[in-house]
Amino acid sequence: MVGFIKAIFRGYKIERSDFGVALLIFVYMLMLVAVFAYDSIYLKKRMMEEVPVLGQSENQYTSQFKGDDNVLSQFKMIQKIEQEIDDVFIPLAEQGATYSLKTMSLEENIYYYNVGNCLSRMVSASLIKLYVATTVYGQIDEVKAFETYEGETEELLRDMISLSSNDACNTLVERLGEGDAIRGMRKVNRFCLAHGFYQTEMNRLMLDFNGLENYTSTTDCCNLLAMFYRNQLPGSANIIDFMKGQAVRTKIPAGITDGAIVANKTGELTDTENDVAIVFTDSGAYILCVMTNNLQDTTLARNTIAQAAIKTNFFINQSFHKESFDKDTMNMDRYQDDETERDLTDGKVEE
Repeated sequence: MVGFIKAIFRGYKIERSDFGVALLIFVYMLMLVAVFAYDSIYLKKRMMEEVPVLGQSENQYTSQFKGDDNVLSQFKMIQKIEQEIDDVFIPLAEQGATYSLKTMSLEENIYYYNVGNCLSRMVSASLIKLYVATTVYGQIDEVKAFETYEGETEELLRDMISLSSNDACNTLVERLGEGDAIRGMRKVNRFCLAHGFYQTEMNRLMLDFNGLENYTSTTDCCNLLAMFYRNQLPGSANIIDFMKGQAVRTKIPAGITDGAIVANKTGELTDTENDVAIVFTDSGAYILCVMTNNLQDTTLARNTIAQAAIKTNFFINQSFHKESFDKDTMNMDRYQDDETERDLTDGKVEE
């Protein structure tokens, strides 16, 4: 071991006379490693103690609740609900599509249901515009310096979110970069990293199919919308207002017909159908994010997202009212409105 250490130090041109000092440094480094390892184990233990139960896999967290029949029963019920929601996506999966659904209660600040691969990044299409919008608001004065008329920036932001205007998005990104779109995209990516959106990345302008792609995840989108809801990001209130005016209402909003207010942002490509939303009900607010990629049938995907929204909305509203689920009648067919089976093709846009 000593010979190995000496060899390392010789590589750094440390003389024999300095070996004692170098050895002390090495021991100090070992102590630092031990401290970091302890901290990591401690933090993981704390996370295991504090992580919300709902929406998590049973094999990860149930061991700490042994003997608590109520919590374990709740776990199993959540798993049944997730399976019920997951079954909606079977026709898409059979065609080779990938999908992800994630929900978050904004009243209890917990994740409810996780379906598909919620941590993997997927093609974002126009969902990336939400990240562009808050980045622009964070540098609003610099962007406004390029206005050709007063109020242009706000108009571009509204069009980018409510109408999903690709031209508006590209203009804002270029102005973020002071005329350089690549620099503007780098600013968006730095904003995402700084705020913990690690699966989100902007690599191209809208409809600029250069071999690269823009990405995000349902987890990042859930966290982004939660931060908008709590007014923790630049432009939060304005962005939510623009989402409430969203022109494309054929996915999540089509499945929520109980009078709730839905603020959503969609994303579409020839093989992609995404929708993320904040749903405001009389009993509380929640987030629903759905992404589908590698599609063969986008019409089927839009109908599937609407069906998933029906099921999710029903179960979350029951949880808001603290009602108990009927374990023997988990089939949602009796709650479905025949109208949701219609072809939801109107309003489709590229990106």
